[in-house]
Amino acid sequence: MAYSAKSTLSENWLLALLLALALGASTLISPQSFADAPPGNSGKGNQGKSDKDSADGGKPHCQKSAQYLFLACKHRSHAERWERLAECENLLDTDERRSCFANNRELIGSAKQNCQTLRGSRKGVCEDIGRDVYQGWKDVDFVGDEDEEEIVEIEGNDYFPLTPSSTIYLTSSETRINREVTALTRKINKVTCRIVVEEEWTITEPDADADAGILLERVERLYGEDEDGNVWTCGVLRQQYDVLLEGKDPVVVSTEGSWEAGSDGALAGIAMRWTPELGDIERRSYALGIDEDLTEVIDPATMASDFVCGSEGTGDCLILRITTPLSPEGYRDEYYEIGKGLVYSENQIGEETLDIIQP
Repeated sequence: MAYSAKSTLSENWLLALLLALALGASTLISPQSFADAPPGNSGKGNQGKSDKDSADGGKPHCQKSAQYLFLACKHRSHAERWERLAECENLLDTDERRSCFANNRELIGSAKQNCQTLRGSRKGVCEDIGRDVYQGWKDVDFVGDEDEEEIVEIEGNDYFPLTPSSTIYLTSSETRINREVTALTRKINKVTCRIVVEEEWTITEPDADADAGILLERVERLYGEDEDGNVWTCGVLRQQYDVLLEGKDPVVVSTEGSWEAGSDGALAGIAMRWTPELGDIERRSYALGIDEDLTEVIDPATMASDFVCGSEGTGDCLILRITTPLSPEGYRDEYYEIGKGLVYSENQIGEETLDIIQP
């Protein structure tokens, strides 16, 4: 009997201890405490700066987002590592298994370096455009109300016209892009967005028809226009094609790179200002991990390109430099002519150039 009472006391004491530990642990790892904790402060002293410590006095939300994305990137790389280890372990040959393990170590090292590079690039973006919360088109008034089906132009954007049925063809040495401003629109967050279709084809012959060759990609780009004449990117629907069976038409094999403002945290970005100014830096798109393009208005006098815009050279063109933290090693220069829009594009990563061949 005495033994039973002693056991009961011991069990009660143990339960009380476990309950206390559980309550303490729940306080330490509660969702709210995790959400409020500055990135990088994993209980090893409060070394991170608080919101009020940021250099410009604002809250460094942009930097925090970059840090969270870095942590997500690291966790994905670790998950992929364990999956590859499982594949290696299932190899019968000992030497092949060892080689697999060695390759895996190299891959995880490269993945970690890539995560660090992305974090640095994203934090660089924060320094360029500001550290506060990015809100897209919040509180922006757009052309047409929610009952209208079409974009009703106020004055139009000279550098980025959205006139239906206008078509241009851009060509490189291997591909041709057919770009058409359609009469179709789509409502996104009550904003009427014009659909611009781009189709990329392989070039089979120099003088072949615009739709000759093999279809590689079809992209629907959606643009809205606010009451100040600024053109916004509402979203992108990207379809990549491939010929899976010889003699058959190409089929859609991927929609990677697609996004829509208001879905999965994506926000609209500025495609073209009504009055772009030298040095302006804008977010063209904000779909984290998918499409994070930025534009900067470049001084034509600093360009080494041989492209001649209009009759007076590149001075008649607006030049936008397109960069992205997802590929920080390169950029693309786009030339826009008044009344025509995009007329030339030069990719500094793959040294690809696209020139207009039919206005």
